[in-house]
Amino acid sequence: MRTYLVLFSILLVFLAGCISTESKVEDTTTAVTLVSVTDFTGETSTINSPVERVVSNYGLIPPIIYLFGEGDKIVAGRGVMGADEFIDAVDPEFKTRSKDIKSDNVEEIKSLNPDVIFAPSWGSQQGQYPQLKGLGIPVVFIDIETASNYYKTLEMMGEVFQKEAYAQELIDYYNQSTNDVLKRTASISENEKPRVLFLVYDQKKNSYWTPGGEFYQNNLITMAGGKTVSSDLPTGKAQINVEQAASWNPDIIITSAHTMEYPSTKVKEDVLNDDGWKEINAVKNGNVYAMPFDGESWDTLGPKYVLGLYWTAKTLHPDMYTDVDILKLTSSEYERFFNVSIDEVTLVGDNIE
Repeated sequence: MRTYLVLFSILLVFLAGCISTESKVEDTTTAVTLVSVTDFTGETSTINSPVERVVSNYGLIPPIIYLFGEGDKIVAGRGVMGADEFIDAVDPEFKTRSKDIKSDNVEEIKSLNPDVIFAPSWGSQQGQYPQLKGLGIPVVFIDIETASNYYKTLEMMGEVFQKEAYAQELIDYYNQSTNDVLKRTASISENEKPRVLFLVYDQKKNSYWTPGGEFYQNNLITMAGGKTVSSDLPTGKAQINVEQAASWNPDIIITSAHTMEYPSTKVKEDVLNDDGWKEINAVKNGNVYAMPFDGESWDTLGPKYVLGLYWTAKTLHPDMYTDVDILKLTSSEYERFFNVSIDEVTLVGDNIE
């Protein structure tokens, strides 16, 4: 009998050990939540959350992911024109960890085992995306060409990364800043609003373009208290030359570009040194200004939304914004949203000192 009792006791100890081990395994298992996100094409994707691996085929997306503090999840993707100097300052390991892939390489994207792919909505019918979705990989299509679309993108990112409250905090901050600028510009009469040409240099095409219709840069100028000369053009990027610019004869020209290799300051220099532009009022009167660029141009809808808005408003109406210190505001945003010092960032452009 004593032998049976000893064996029974040993069995109980063994079983207790097994139960204890199983409990430890369960405690260390990360719960997976299914998140449904409806994108700009109206399609709903179901994503496993927490998201650990992200592929971006849209240049405006990586900075926004870093804005949410999730940049280390990007396994493939680059910023606009591959100009990632700001992201590199925030995360020196970005280009080592995130592959620069071709967006149409299905096998390469599949091999990265992404939890979600972010892609531009205008490419939703391209061949690789149906293939990727057919492989069970969620593809979220995004369009960030208007402020309302940017806000919607922030809401979607909040859903994907389970940071809905933070997304709303960002939107509230942007709305507060926008309302402050609109309140100031409301007192400006139509006659006091300068006529502005927003001039962007496309290095790949070696040509200039300007925003048409409801493109965001036109809205930026309007909110800042100016009148854009290109608002009657079809929506999108309209290629222009000096003859077209001369026919508009703007009071102010704001130059922009998307690489540090050929930044907005170089575009401004080209305009000022080209005899073809010298009779345009903005050039004659010295009213050509380079939009700030820190690896991301401040005229794009993204994390620098507030900086670009206040900079444009102060450039057009400096006397109304003597209380706004652009450099101080920039430093504050860098530290608040990205935990990076302004001293670690290369920043070029006018009216930022």
